[in-house]
Amino acid sequence: MTLSLIMSMSLFALAASLSPGPVNLVSLSSARYGLRTGLMFITGATLGFYFFVFSYWMGFKLPS
Repeated sequence: MTLSLIMSMSLFALAASLSPGPVNLVSLSSARYGLRTGLMFITGATLGFYFFVFSYWMGFKLPS
């Protein structure tokens, strides 16, 4: 790997980790409901993302 590739990948990873995604925004806006509810929401979003990636890896395609 070249230094320019490592730098560009590092900058992208930094920008992606600092930008708020939909799960982060909903988690922050629903903080008034308590820690347990927030953790349940984040767990569900994480498991849904894993299911999405796994089903794509297994070859599932959405109908076009």
